[in-house]
Amino acid sequence: MKLLLVLIPVLCLASDPSEMPDWMKKMSFTAGPAYIDYSFSEAQLNPGFTVNKLTIPNIAFKMGLAYRFNPSLSATFSYLMPSAWVTYTVEDHTPVAGNGSAEPVVPAPRIFTRPVWMNYAGLTLNGHLPVTSRLDASLEAGAALVTRKGFSNEAGIQAVSHAVYFSPLAGVALSYVLHPSWSLVASAGWMPSSENHTQPATRYASLGVRFLPPTSVKAPAKLSTMHHPRQWVQAGVSSNFTGYGVNDFISSKLKIFWGGRVEVQDGIQLQYQRNIHHTPRWFAIDMGVHVARWRAVPYVREGVTEQLSNSHFTHSPLIRFSDLILRRLNQPTFIFSTAWRARVISPIPPLIPLIWASASSLPIPWGLELLPVKTGN
Repeated sequence: MKLLLVLIPVLCLASDPSEMPDWMKKMSFTAGPAYIDYSFSEAQLNPGFTVNKLTIPNIAFKMGLAYRFNPSLSATFSYLMPSAWVTYTVEDHTPVAGNGSAEPVVPAPRIFTRPVWMNYAGLTLNGHLPVTSRLDASLEAGAALVTRKGFSNEAGIQAVSHAVYFSPLAGVALSYVLHPSWSLVASAGWMPSSENHTQPATRYASLGVRFLPPTSVKAPAKLSTMHHPRQWVQAGVSSNFTGYGVNDFISSKLKIFWGGRVEVQDGIQLQYQRNIHHTPRWFAIDMGVHVARWRAVPYVREGVTEQLSNSHFTHSPLIRFSDLILRRLNQPTFIFSTAWRARVISPIPPLIPLIWASASSLPIPWGLELLPVKTGN
């Protein structure tokens, strides 16, 4: 996600409008800090738990990718994520099995601290009203996918339940043009509470920068011999022999992604991607598919080792950005960032075909990846 903050401005500055497809000329990207307000309380706790201490950080990050249909209407995909999680310190009053007795007993309260992880993905339609030549006001309405990861005690009893549901989303925004490719955007939004999921209402306000593709055609540049590969095929091998330090750092320290409970012992993967747009030299956008087979580490729950399924499979379409960071002779070096991926996990082998392979040109660049991974629940 943080790489997008670098890649999108690079695209906006490096692209020549005369070489951009029409759909890309109508797109914009917005990112910036936000203030988020949600009134978490003891109401989110299940019976048997009470609040000892509750910490609710309010700083968040918001980003959005928009497509402008016409001067009055656009659609936006947005993502809102707190910079730090809501943290509960709870007193556990749930009964436990008694020693030598069939009747459960209620011991002294056990106190422990756990985070509640939240994020919001929204899809809205936006109506625009120009106020001045530089100032634009807009109203947005749509839906948000609300995701909450709760927590349980050592016995596996949920203190805060998990929740995934769709919620109405409404908001307003003001944007002020600073440059043909840069605008300052102030926005605010609201999502109502959900009694069925014991989720409080969410309100947010953000201040960000909107990046747009350049509108003026650049002067003809010196012809470059840079070649953007038409397609890539990457084969990957995963293993946990190096441990999960990188995964834990990204999920626990940086809090970019959620860490999974299922640890992967080893796996193999294959990815195919095909170029759909590139600037003359530095930047490219590819679409592709990814398939993989994973084998999980036995999972220990309450001191009992549970042998999970020997293997599971994942398959997903994806959109990927690439930046040329170094070119030496005929061996260019790229850095990749996956902008979007919809992954399906199943116990059977995936059946997604590599649909573009037959129409592509040779040679095909190959890549090899080695990394330990964790997957979600």
